[in-house]
Amino acid sequence: MMKFLLGILCIGFCVGFVACSNGSESVSDEEKSVVSTNDFDSSEETGDAYNFTTSTEDILAVVSKLKNGETLKIEGKMTLDDVATLTNAIRTIDEDEILIDIDMKSVTGLVYVDFGHGFYGCKALHSIKLPPSLLSISDYAFGDCRNLVSVSGDNIQYINGLHGCTSLVHFTVPKRVTNIDNYSFQGCTNLESLTIGKKLERFGYCVLGDSPNLSVINYDGTIEDFSKIILDDFQTDWCTRVVLNCSDGKYSIFSWGHNKTFSARRIDE
Repeated sequence: MMKFLLGILCIGFCVGFVACSNGSESVSDEEKSVVSTNDFDSSEETGDAYNFTTSTEDILAVVSKLKNGETLKIEGKMTLDDVATLTNAIRTIDEDEILIDIDMKSVTGLVYVDFGHGFYGCKALHSIKLPPSLLSISDYAFGDCRNLVSVSGDNIQYINGLHGCTSLVHFTVPKRVTNIDNYSFQGCTNLESLTIGKKLERFGYCVLGDSPNLSVINYDGTIEDFSKIILDDFQTDWCTRVVLNCSDGKYSIFSWGHNKTFSARRIDE
């Protein structure tokens, strides 16, 4: 069973098979994870550290102690079941009382998150930093997280899981992403800009459906590079209203999509 380490000011407890001062069985470093509450941009743990098991009751206790402005920092090995347990705890939080930031950059063992083992419907989730091991955001993993404003992960290559995130305004797609799959940003009604990298090869079907406020796409390659990106979509009205910022100029898209020839006009000359 994976173990966590919690840093909370002046309070703590030990339960389960955890190393305590009374000589209980110790836990190896490989079996531990660390959970601490910090400011989002700080790497320093606050307060004393305590160990506890990852039962739903324990996670609920940790999450319930979080305050706005604090971050749940998790380190060590996690499984998909651990993610599901954490998600269930977050779903119990009243979004009107607290929004939760999570830092998982030091987590190991996770390659993907999906509908059953992700953060679907976590309305109290505000932002999340994903671990370097994670390659895929699959199957609506962050769907309907309506207060989510930021998702980051250095090595993500595939995205299909941010539909209905109505608080996303400016989203930067991780630079290693090659495929933004079907419905990925559908219903992101407040999304205004999307920043994508040169490795992107494909937009899926209805990837930006019901995102009426999208007006800017930022791309770090040339317009020639951009024209090679496949758009598997028949509904392409959103294409003609966006300004496309490429490394070699600003463009207006005239034609793009399924069975259509890409065409754009430079507008900053």
